[in-house]
Order: sequence, then structure tokens, then C-alpha cells
Amino acid sequence: MRFASLRYEIATLTLLLFVSCSSQESKTSDDTLGGLLPGQSELSGYVRTATPISYNRDKAWDHLGANADKMLYNGFQQATTATYTSTDKARTLTLEIMQFTEPVRAFAIFGFLRQPGARPVELQPQGYINRDTLVFVKGVHVGRVIGSNPKSETDLIQAAKAMLGKLTDSVMAPAQLQMFPREDMLPNTQSVTLDDIEGQTHRSNLFSAKYLSGSDTVQLFLQLDPYGGPTFAVSEFIGKKGQVKNYLMDCGYQALTGQNDQGQLVFCALDKNVLCTVVGRIDQKAAQDLVNKAFALAAKTRQM
Repeated sequence: MRFASLRYEIATLTLLLFVSCSSQESKTSDDTLGGLLPGQSELSGYVRTATPISYNRDKAWDHLGANADKMLYNGFQQATTATYTSTDKARTLTLEIMQFTEPVRAFAIFGFLRQPGARPVELQPQGYINRDTLVFVKGVHVGRVIGSNPKSETDLIQAAKAMLGKLTDSVMAPAQLQMFPREDMLPNTQSVTLDDIEGQTHRSNLFSAKYLSGSDTVQLFLQLDPYGGPTFAVSEFIGKKGQVKNYLMDCGYQALTGQNDQGQLVFCALDKNVLCTVVGRIDQKAAQDLVNKAFALAAKTRQM
């Protein structure tokens, strides 16, 4: 009888300890995520009006709406959001911080959320403003600040800096961004191809940026350790209605030229597992010069 009682007490204590540890782990996770937002009166001129709401992948559809599938297929893990009201009660700010599996996926979403008319803002590493919404990226985190007044740009930037100051990501941005030549690059155009609804990964890690070429713009695509090499570039950028014109192979350096169905030049080259493709109305020499600059920057970046 005594042994049965002892076993019952031990089982009860074990269960209580398990529940306590589980509760503490959940509480710690929520507290850590909530700590990425400014405190009750930490944002100058604003007061937080409610406790931050945290949610994970299971609740993404409830909070992210139509964009939830894009977020989930590209590594969304968790997020926290809270609303702040100005001391004169005339304005509100909604702050949100989202966490993804890796910097590449976070930057992919950062590019996806950017609207055509977005303006870059002076935030490190990168940020832009879509009308009344400021979006920034740092490491595995993407942040948003939504204002009730489109003219309150100063407030948006202040709130973004408050969040950025709390992020300790060791990787500021994907290394591929350093491989794009800065000369003639159109600002605020770097992006990453999203993973699709089937979770295919051979298109992920495909970075791009736009460049000025005379009165036209061209796009430079860059991919490390590409799936399929030049074959991928042919199927992706030339397609069935385009035409491959010339191949060049020389000591590991592979290149080809072609034309897509819009009559634009497609110049593709592969060197040391870096695939670069230029698409647009540009002459072959200028396209090759741009690709070679990217190769040089890629080699330098990979040595760091």
C-alpha cells in the first residue's frame, strides 16, 4: 500500500514538473518574441494600447490572410504584432515582426511585399516605404510598420529603428547581395524568387537586380550552385518560343547567347558554380561585362 502511494506521488510530481517545464518553455518563447517590439512607453510619442499578439505557423492564415501561403512556403516560423497610439490619440502605428528559417527566405518575402512605387529609406541593411507601410529586413526577420497617417514617415522610421535595435541577427543580409555590381544598378530592385506552392527548391536562391542600359533596363539574375546550370537558364529565360544562338566553353567557363520570345538578348554564363544571366535590350559585350563584374564580386565574397 505504501509502495502504491509512493508511486502515485512520484507520478504526480513528474507530471507537475513536465507541465511546469512545458509552460515555462512556451512562456519564454513568447516573451522572447514579444521583446522584439517596443515596450509600453518605449516608442517616443506613442503608447502601446494592448499586449502583443504572437502566432506561429498554425495561426498564419488567421493573421496573414491571402499572403499566408507565400509566407508558409518560404519558411515563415512565427510573428508578433502590436498597436501603438499617439499620446494625442490622433494617430496609430501597427508594428509586426516576422521570423523565417534563413536570411534568403526572409529577403524573398521582403522583395515580394515591395510594391512597384515603393521608395527606399535609410535603414540598415534595407528598407522601403509602400504608401503608409514601412517594410525592413535584417537576417531572418522581416518587420512592418503600418501607419494610420500616410504623412507620418518620421514615425514609421522611428518605429522601424526601435525594432531593428532589438534584432541581434549575426547575418545582416544574404551574401549574394554583395555579388551584384553597384554601377548603374536601379536602387530598391534586388529580389529573390519565391518558392512555389509545391515547395520546389530549385528556383529558390535565384537572386536578381535591375540595371540601366541606355534608355532601357535589363535584369541580372544570379544563382549559386545552380540546379541544371545553363540548361536551367535556357528553360527559364529563353523558353520554347525563344532561340539559342551560340555556345562558348573554355576551361570550366560556359556561356551561351540567345533570344527570348520578346526579342530580348539572353546572355548566360557559368563560372565556378556561379550562374549569371542578363536579360534585356542590351548588346552582348555590355552584357558580358556586367556578368564578369558579378563573377569578380562573387569570387571576392566567397573568400571572405
